[in-house]
Amino acid sequence: NRTYNTKTQELMNAGSPTGGTLQYKVNDGAWSTAVPSATNAGTYAVYYRVAGDDNYADIAEASFNVTIAKATPAAVTLSKTSISFGADDFTTTFTVTRTGDGAISVSSSNSEVKCTLSGNTVTVRRRSGRPLSDITITVSVAESANYLAPANKTCSYSHSALRTPANIQSKDKGCFLGAYGYLWPKDYATDIVEPL
Repeated sequence: NRTYNTKTQELMNAGSPTGGTLQYKVNDGAWSTAVPSATNAGTYAVYYRVAGDDNYADIAEASFNVTIAKATPAAVTLSKTSISFGADDFTTTFTVTRTGDGAISVSSSNSEVKCTLSGNTVTVRRRSGRPLSDITITVSVAESANYLAPANKTCSYSHSALRTPANIQSKDKGCFLGAYGYLWPKDYATDIVEPL
């Protein structure tokens, strides 16, 4: 058996019959004299037979299965493995690099940190004005057609408290005073979580 390597691999060694012509096919494909091959991971039924000639009779078909196993992918990498927001930071992004096309998913260990995914870009958005630390953002990649699922990758997260009216600045004109007295940008009006 074989392991996926992005290349076309022969599924058996070429045979050499005494008389006649050796023919092959894979699954329900057409008979051919070419040695059967495949690229993607999976199990293939390989058939072979000998078509006789003037001196030799036909030899009936036989078959066996060949498996191309899924490959172990390279480790997932993140463009950021640590995020620390200051008093004026609300959102940031990082990218996920993976082998293959396994589905990416992302989660936060705390609902006060919101993570969304678009393609291979993760957007991280704070939802609380209070100080927060020891949060873990976990990125997972699912098993795909040709690759096994890699180990999860994590990004640590923390943020300091947002500013309050006591230290208001001129740039706060576009902000509103949210729950618990923190200043928030206007586009956060429906996306704030401020637990006690």
